[in-house]
Amino acid sequence: MPSTNQRRWARHRHRRYPQIIAVLTSFVLGTNAALPQVDFDRMGKVAIAGSFAGLDLYSSDGGPSASFDATTSTIFLRSADGGLSPIGSTNAGGSVVAGCSLGDSFYFAGSFSSVSGQNAANIVSYNPSTSKFTALAGGGLDGAVEAIYCDSSSKSVWAGGAFHGPSSGASGYSGSVAVYTPSSNSWAPPGFGGLSGPVMSIVSNTDSSSLLFGGSFLTSYQSGSTTPNNNVTSVSNPNVPQSSGSTPFSSSLVPFPLGGAEITAGPSSSRAGLGDINAVLCPSGEDGPGSTWFGREGSYNTIIIRNFQAMTARGIRLGNTFFDGQSTTVFCVTSIPDNRVLTLRYNVPGSSETRTCSDECPLSTDPSVAFQDFVFEADSITGVLINLKEWAKDGVGLHLLQLLSDGSFASAVSSDNTSPCYAPGPSNAHATGSWSQATVNTDIPATVQTVLTSNVAVGSTTSPSVTWNVYTSASGQYEVYLNVPGCINMQDCDSRTSVDVTINPGGSMSPVTTTVSEQNPQDAEVLVYKGPLVPSTPDYTITVRLALAANPTGQGVGGQYTLVAGRVMMKLISTDTSSNGTSTGGSNGTATSNSRRGFGIYEWPLRNSPSNVNATGIIPNETETSLTTAAFNLYSGLGNSTSSVFGARIESIVPYTSDKTFLGGRFTLRDGTVNIAQFTSGALSALANQGLNGVVSSMVLYGSTLFVGGSFNSTADNSVSLRNIAAYNVGSNQWSALGGGLDGPVSSLGLSDGHLSVVGNFTRTLITSSAALNAAGLASWNIAGGRWTNSGGLLVGKISSVFNATTSNDNKQYISGSISMYLKYGADGAASISNGESGQPAITPLGARLDGSTVSTSERKRWLLSRRDILAPRQSAGTPLPDDEAAPAPSVLGGVFWTNTTTSRQSNAEILLAAGSLNLAGSTVYIAAYTSQNQSWTPVGTLPGPVTALGVNDRNQSSLFAAGQTSSGAFVSHWDGSQWTSIDLPLSASSNITQLELVPLQEDHESKSIIESNRMLWISGSLSGSNFTRASSALYDGQNLYPYLVTSSASGDAGSISSFFHSFSTFDFNRRKFLAVGVVILISIALGAGIVFLLGLIGILWALFSRRDDRSFGQDTVVEDDDSVRPSSLLAHVNAAARNTILGTPKNDYYVHKGEDTIVDDHARPSTAGSQPAAIMAGGAVTAAGEHNALTPVTTTDEHDVNRPAHARYSFDGTGEGELPLTSGQQVVVLNDQDPTWWFVRDNATQREGIVPSAYLA
Repeated sequence: MPSTNQRRWARHRHRRYPQIIAVLTSFVLGTNAALPQVDFDRMGKVAIAGSFAGLDLYSSDGGPSASFDATTSTIFLRSADGGLSPIGSTNAGGSVVAGCSLGDSFYFAGSFSSVSGQNAANIVSYNPSTSKFTALAGGGLDGAVEAIYCDSSSKSVWAGGAFHGPSSGASGYSGSVAVYTPSSNSWAPPGFGGLSGPVMSIVSNTDSSSLLFGGSFLTSYQSGSTTPNNNVTSVSNPNVPQSSGSTPFSSSLVPFPLGGAEITAGPSSSRAGLGDINAVLCPSGEDGPGSTWFGREGSYNTIIIRNFQAMTARGIRLGNTFFDGQSTTVFCVTSIPDNRVLTLRYNVPGSSETRTCSDECPLSTDPSVAFQDFVFEADSITGVLINLKEWAKDGVGLHLLQLLSDGSFASAVSSDNTSPCYAPGPSNAHATGSWSQATVNTDIPATVQTVLTSNVAVGSTTSPSVTWNVYTSASGQYEVYLNVPGCINMQDCDSRTSVDVTINPGGSMSPVTTTVSEQNPQDAEVLVYKGPLVPSTPDYTITVRLALAANPTGQGVGGQYTLVAGRVMMKLISTDTSSNGTSTGGSNGTATSNSRRGFGIYEWPLRNSPSNVNATGIIPNETETSLTTAAFNLYSGLGNSTSSVFGARIESIVPYTSDKTFLGGRFTLRDGTVNIAQFTSGALSALANQGLNGVVSSMVLYGSTLFVGGSFNSTADNSVSLRNIAAYNVGSNQWSALGGGLDGPVSSLGLSDGHLSVVGNFTRTLITSSAALNAAGLASWNIAGGRWTNSGGLLVGKISSVFNATTSNDNKQYISGSISMYLKYGADGAASISNGESGQPAITPLGARLDGSTVSTSERKRWLLSRRDILAPRQSAGTPLPDDEAAPAPSVLGGVFWTNTTTSRQSNAEILLAAGSLNLAGSTVYIAAYTSQNQSWTPVGTLPGPVTALGVNDRNQSSLFAAGQTSSGAFVSHWDGSQWTSIDLPLSASSNITQLELVPLQEDHESKSIIESNRMLWISGSLSGSNFTRASSALYDGQNLYPYLVTSSASGDAGSISSFFHSFSTFDFNRRKFLAVGVVILISIALGAGIVFLLGLIGILWALFSRRDDRSFGQDTVVEDDDSVRPSSLLAHVNAAARNTILGTPKNDYYVHKGEDTIVDDHARPSTAGSQPAAIMAGGAVTAAGEHNALTPVTTTDEHDVNRPAHARYSFDGTGEGELPLTSGQQVVVLNDQDPTWWFVRDNATQREGIVPSAYLA
């Protein structure tokens, strides 16, 4: 029988309060139209469990929070709490690999042509306050950017990579490095001109006085300073026509011979002599029939040029026609095969003004302009498409059409060389020794090339050779490349070796020899010379010779080496010939001079910078710095030859002190140093254990700990296991692992708020060798705690980079990568959920691991996580139940809140409900009830199939909800005490429902026939429907189904929720309405005087009636509140009196929250609402009567439910309503210390509970 206090509790919980309180509460809480507002806090601590790696609130698209095109690179802003917000995406195939902050802008760089619809070549600025991306001057840079550095002192941005210069024009740039000034929106070459190969890292030294560049490039220093070469005489072919629409640079570009190309134009004019597009490729006559082409009158026209082999085109030359007054006025050019509209740069005829255009480019209609050259930047292409859009008079027309190369070229196969326009003859090649032709595929789909191959005996002192005589129309600064077909396509990798390539630059300059490795697996264009070229007259050629290297590499096959000769390409850089040339180029060049060579690192002072330095040529020795010695050490350590440095690179540089700098990348030195080294005390040396056995991609320094990421699995000597991430203690010179490491390579590292942010192509963080947590390309290491932590959201894809969003310490970061989807919360199968802001839920991932252990969240409050088949076996008789959902993610199939206490509660169950597929008296039933009085089972109605979930509406056995599965799909039904009624929900047949639960709401909805207005039916499982794609939980109000939560596996597949559980075993669905504390205090003050007077009056009346005989009370009589309550302060006294007067509520029912504006209900005491005894066996798990979950909470928890032992310092008579008498020294358990004056306690000896003065306890 309920106690007196329990009856009082129930009496007051069901009181209705004044309507004004409801109005005030609604105003404070507000509403959210997006999702129903579940009151999770009324159920105590609430959690969900299932098979998922991430979760989020359902969005209207029916899927994860956001889905993206995985072929693009998406940029996210990562807040300090780990939340992700996408800000933009690149074009398909683009990537973002570098970033830095300067002023109010952030600069992103990589390999892309646009970001969020803004055309930008490989670098772009972003304004966080306006969320706008803006292209830099000239549209950006003409090649991929690998590293950028924001210099706050000069307010400039340094970019490094594999480019030549700005997209709008690279004249004057030596390559790989460019400097952008935001204030003038302009680019400039660095003070040292540039570097000879790709730059992969740019950092400042420890005092920011200089910049350090790392990459794959060579430098050359010589004793004594060098001077410009002023003795070279410029030469050019006088037969090349000139025009005010061209420049000396563009005029020097040799046109491609298009005699063997496929050229179509249409529709063409039918006029005699004017319909052949081939007539304008190299016209010899005047403008008119036979030398001019007309399009059909009044028609938009297209010209297509396809060469079906790779071409390094640099521009297009167009000469307008003026015959019969007909001319073309507007056009555009699209590259083939990438179908990209090219940005063209041209000079305005008659001026020095340079402009750019793309979709609508103007063609001069001035008859004095013979032609115009339009240059562009493009990778290897196979052709172009020219759209002629507008015209003068009757239609479009041209007198000249040429596709310009990027300089000059020649093939080793003489028959492939034809004479270009204006040349005295074609380029040619002749071979000595035995050579044979081979046709091989190239890296461009559907294209081939013809090359020469020759076999030479290993150890031979003579060698076959190929000599190219390359037609070059004018002298200038050139880069000379040797095309080396990949050995994979030719299937001769094992027999490949190295060759010597000798260039005779002309103009009385000495020949230069470069050693080139031909062991490249893919097609390569190797830079073999950079400097001035002066063609010989009268044939205007440059001579290049290839032969077996003096010291060939490789072992050969069958005693034979294989030599390959393809094409030679000469890329014009400028028409200035005053600089000296070198043979350095990329990672393959070796000069046969006495210059000292360096590799991979270059230091440039920002203060007192030297002048007249060309880092691609011979660098004066007076510009050497301490790190120049590191470059010398690298070059000599790699083998002291350009063939030995092939493939080596410096990817990360970390200065530690002025005397110690760490270098990481891909290299193996002759002293055994592998992939990471330190430069200290003027020498390069190995780290502990000789380094690492794989590539180092990124390094960051935290105190005296160097964190290193890359693609490795141990130290170089295999003594320390390190899975792709490692920590190096600089002081102790020791390596250590970060947990068990990562299951894939790391591409970038960052630091934020004491955490190491790690991104890369991995899927899991390894806790130990056998335990792991999901981390799809993004992980976070707690440096102080020494453990992997939840990195925030769940990402599906590959992350490429991470960088701090600002220079201030706000712990925000940008990350980027190829992402297909993301969810806001990453969680391994379990998460708690509570009331958040604006009525939305607050979700907190839990640290659950499926390793059979219990994860403790504190000393007193724990999780119990179990698999469902541990709880109770299913019956084997009857129709089989549906299989459990597949678990592609970490799976937690049930849970319970457990508080460590000696108290236990016994169930007084009278009815047990069993659900599933049951055999009862030889018949299959899906729900049966067991009555304890007569100890018998009876079926509960008839359902169409096995039941997978059962829910009881507020413990009312006449309001049940059941879900299950039939051959036609999922079903949900309602029991009204006499029959089951099917509920028509928009669920697909593939849906699987695992749990049903009635949950309270923060705001009521319109009451429906089967579900009251203050609650909704929570449906968990793996759900899909006609109006949504997928969800893991949904809410049903009796009429509408609202998808609520969506979960996902680490691979992006749909997850599922199998359990929803809470700490309060009972709770009230009726919403409480309370006055704000301030309102209560004001009313208390107003009533205080009256209460005091009333107490005095009660005392007088008590004295008058005290002489009367005592009245006896029955056992069930409710004793009203006594006037002897003992608050320890006057304010508490006034509040207690006002509370009982205004709200009619005993003081043990409420506690005042510190610092809050509401008085909240204490749900620590059980409600007797809906006291029909019942128990549920759902999915094979038996639970006690009245419980709402498959796993039952045994007691309650709250943030003030401390459950700590205490003893009474003084005796307390406890005669007031809800008070607990105490005897000095009595042992009690403090259940709630929310109110500073009165605490809620339990006497474990008698199991009585009540409130006592907090000052009486110790």
